[in-house]
Amino acid sequence: FQNQTVAKLATVIRQSMASHAEQGEVSGPVALTPVQHWFLDRDPVAPHHFNQSLLLDMRHEMDVVHLERALEALVAQHDALRLQFFEQDGVWQQVNAPVSEGSGLRTIDLSEESVEEQTASIERIAAATQASLDLSSGLLLRAVYFQLGNGLGRLLLVIHHLAVDAVSWRILLEDLLLAFQQASQGRAIALPAKTTSFRQWSAHLQDYARSDKLARQVSYWCALGTSAVEAGFPLERPERENTAGSVRQVVRALDERLTAALLRDVPPVYHTQINDVLLAALIEGYSSWSGQARLLVDVEGHGREDLFAGVDVSRTVGWLTSIAPVLLDRGSPAPDPGELLTSVKERLRSVPQRGIGYGVLRYLGPEPVRERLRHGPQANVSFNYLGQLDRGLGGQSDVFRAASEAKG
Repeated sequence: FQNQTVAKLATVIRQSMASHAEQGEVSGPVALTPVQHWFLDRDPVAPHHFNQSLLLDMRHEMDVVHLERALEALVAQHDALRLQFFEQDGVWQQVNAPVSEGSGLRTIDLSEESVEEQTASIERIAAATQASLDLSSGLLLRAVYFQLGNGLGRLLLVIHHLAVDAVSWRILLEDLLLAFQQASQGRAIALPAKTTSFRQWSAHLQDYARSDKLARQVSYWCALGTSAVEAGFPLERPERENTAGSVRQVVRALDERLTAALLRDVPPVYHTQINDVLLAALIEGYSSWSGQARLLVDVEGHGREDLFAGVDVSRTVGWLTSIAPVLLDRGSPAPDPGELLTSVKERLRSVPQRGIGYGVLRYLGPEPVRERLRHGPQANVSFNYLGQLDRGLGGQSDVFRAASEAKG
């Protein structure tokens, strides 16, 4: 808007950071990021089975040869898909495996089955695929193409969470579509230039953990623990096992009018973002249920913060999520909704660098700091706003869309 001609733009344009990123094959040891520590340090019962996945309804039948070429290009381009993990003496390590042949693609012909049989087969095979990953060998990607007949198909993509996050999926889908189109046209596959590699990003975080700049945040995060809820989080069945196997999902949907108010009407009035509104509603609901005015919440963010000069992770695939505790306080007596919303907004704005420093200090910082944060109060509620997920598929709607069948 400030420079509305090519001539004016030419005076302010800068070279893309992508040109300074590693463009060749990335292989070798990679330091764990804070969120990877968060997962592995919990000593999960089944660390190999913690995936994110998509099941895509392909609008046109796909040539399997071209699809395999596209997936191979994806694996070569995005080194996080080739990460491998090893536990030695109780310590987890990760390495980037070199590029090798193979894309992890299976093709299954279900064209002779009825629609009901196809649905059951897809769910059964998807469930087996979800459980097939091995952190120490092979790719962290599995792909299954189901041929349903009459030009119809489904594409299942399963990636271990250690190698992917919500932002990564948008990048992967864009590149998969581009590579498939290039292969289908008989062209050489040429994906956009790489941005900062996952390995480089992790190395920068290691250095940041020991910086004077981050050291200034230690008092903030430690003080948060001393003011956290003393009464604890009320549990209805404290004796029950707290595992993924015991999870129960509760789903609530807002109608179109309320959704529009949440996304478009409220933010400009209060100068808020959608997280402010949702977290204000969360503390209000929690307080009404528990009788407590305070709640410590782990708030997840994309983690792709602008921390380092010359570093660009806008097209970097990997698990870069940040997780940081935020103390919500409804106050007493209860304020009106507008006051509560303003209070929550101010609380969230006071979090330094949107919380990325907490995980860096907790898992990568000096040992005394790690120890203090490790033994501080821990949140029992996790909050993650993923955004409008269907927009991630919007640009590819003529090629694929989210499928209705279960992903296993």
